[in-house]
Amino acid sequence: MIRREVKALENELTLSYWQRFLLACLVGSTAFFLVVGPLPLLPSNPFWLSGSIDPTTHYLGWVFFRDNSWTFPLGLNPKYGLDISSSIVYSDSIPLIAMLFKLIKFALPTPFQYFGLWYLTCFILQAWFASLVIKVITPKISLQFLASCIVVFSPILFFRIGLHAALAGQFIILAGLYLNIRPQEGHRIFWWTILLVSSAGIHFYLLICVFGLWIADLLDRFHQGKIVAIAITKESLVVVLSIVVMAWQFGYFVSSSGIKAEGFGIYKLNLLSPLDSGGWSYLLADLPNGFDAGESFNYFGLGVLLLVPFAFTKLSQIKVLSSTCLNKFPYLIALLVFFTIFALSNSISFGSWSIAYPLPDSLINIASALRSSGRLFWPALYSIVLVTLFLIIRCYSYRIALLLLSLGLFIQIIDTSAGWLPKRQVFKQMSENQYDSPLKNPFWKAAASCYDKVIRLPIGNSLADWSVFAYYASQYHLSTNSVFIARIEDKILPSNLALTASLLEDRLDPKAIYIINDSELLNLLPKVNRKTNLLVRIDGYNVLLPAPKLCISPIPIPANTEITNAKINPKLGEKIGFTRTSEHTFQYLKSGWAYPESWGTWSSGPKANLTLSLPSNPAKTLTLEIRALINHLHPKQSVEILIDGKYQMTAIIKTPDQTQIHIPLQENSLTSPYLNLELKFPDRVQPKKIGIGDDERELAIGLISASYH
Repeated sequence: MIRREVKALENELTLSYWQRFLLACLVGSTAFFLVVGPLPLLPSNPFWLSGSIDPTTHYLGWVFFRDNSWTFPLGLNPKYGLDISSSIVYSDSIPLIAMLFKLIKFALPTPFQYFGLWYLTCFILQAWFASLVIKVITPKISLQFLASCIVVFSPILFFRIGLHAALAGQFIILAGLYLNIRPQEGHRIFWWTILLVSSAGIHFYLLICVFGLWIADLLDRFHQGKIVAIAITKESLVVVLSIVVMAWQFGYFVSSSGIKAEGFGIYKLNLLSPLDSGGWSYLLADLPNGFDAGESFNYFGLGVLLLVPFAFTKLSQIKVLSSTCLNKFPYLIALLVFFTIFALSNSISFGSWSIAYPLPDSLINIASALRSSGRLFWPALYSIVLVTLFLIIRCYSYRIALLLLSLGLFIQIIDTSAGWLPKRQVFKQMSENQYDSPLKNPFWKAAASCYDKVIRLPIGNSLADWSVFAYYASQYHLSTNSVFIARIEDKILPSNLALTASLLEDRLDPKAIYIINDSELLNLLPKVNRKTNLLVRIDGYNVLLPAPKLCISPIPIPANTEITNAKINPKLGEKIGFTRTSEHTFQYLKSGWAYPESWGTWSSGPKANLTLSLPSNPAKTLTLEIRALINHLHPKQSVEILIDGKYQMTAIIKTPDQTQIHIPLQENSLTSPYLNLELKFPDRVQPKKIGIGDDERELAIGLISASYH
């Protein structure tokens, strides 16, 4: 038996370093073209990135970063966000790659995207570092090849394609694991510094994973007597200082919100995550696990899962391996256990069942820096996969190991295609459909030649249609605050207050195009200086232009687009609709309303506020056309009505059918151009509680229309 194994080993090919790397390139490239397809590789094809919010901001963050001159720190991105801007880090545009391409931006075409090339690089390096780890396990090229392919076909890698580009850089974790177990000692500080700085230039979560692996390696080598305390101090100073300096230059330290964020205990690992296919298997069902925004996705893949029982039935070998690992890598094992516990958070879930345990607020605040805690399971997941492959290779004969790995790889590729084939199809469809902006009017191109900023009011993060104006600004090399950026929450409120004050006081930026949301229009309308400024509605958006007559080239203003009080003020008897397509819905509905539907808008909560323009001619009555949430279990709804904060009347509705509330108006009590209504709902109820569907919102009435008489 031993002679047969030795003979098989002698018959194995031996490959040079570069031959191994070329083999990894072949494996990674083949997997990339199979899973992703060739179209995302085209640098002039950014259209495949416009399918969802995250890839859109990854791309736009890069476009504005490229367009801006160099700053200090290097990673600042002021044109993307203006007052709420931060850096290329917080649009998740892979700072390391963005900076490299910015160095040669004048040689790049427009448009240009590097995300397809980045994904291909991730696949190749995933194969390369997997092969290095497997080489420590076995010298046999065939087994190295099959095992590396299994690691490349990891669902947690493919899941991030087209979703979070930076988080596809999971080869960084494999590289960290390799540095922990490699037999050589040479150039430790150099390789760890390169790896940690690179991970900082890719994504913060990957930096945390690799930083933990470095600490574990440092302590394990000290435990083994391979490194002394003075060497630890020297290495720590070099590595930590390098990380801090490069993180500063990437732009990590410009966020006013710090590192704290909401979501810890929600975006977590589920105990069933390794078995939960999440739709990435034809055979294994998607298990119910509550809301986690996909962050609990840690599926091993059916091929790996089928190898696990073959690996872990070799109990005697497992005992030897466990004893060896505990003696040699106690801190690495401790780190993987810690990361797993952290990934579970303080709300441990088993499918849809969960149990929480309390933690001090101070710990929660620290942990919230890594709110998507489920990602920290990745080092443990890859370690489990690698241990499984180790046991298959070491515990079985060469032929049986070859057969098992071949079978596992075949099943892994075929079964996970349930997840990656639809992605590939989406990338193909998106690549063939160019971005179609709703800003059709020639006005927009002309305005861009006169102004250099696009400012939204109110300022927000990922507002409705944020990408419409971000794309517009990028097309004409303008700056904008219409963005989606991570960790800027603390900047939004003060910036909003300052912007609102400047508009109400007629202190406009003469080089800015202002886009005014419907909800802000009524407050701003009386303050607009009509002598110099222009307020128009074009392509469905309210646009305020400071001093357009001063532009060198005239801006064509479409006829009948100017917004005036006369246009907004309703006529007597005219119905004001509150559907999602009604012209003034979002101007009039202030708070306490659900999102408008095709028929009207439900109230949501104990009260709702409504601000209506008054008609030009005096009105005696305001009529609200409504429907009420009523059935035999809940026979009435009461509506208390206040005007300008003063109680006016109470309406009792006892029919679910469409009905009307007539509110008397006293002309001398109306002191502003608008009617401010506050509606209170003491009989609000959840539809689910009265047997009407599963809706758990507290509803009372549905507002259909209003009219003055």
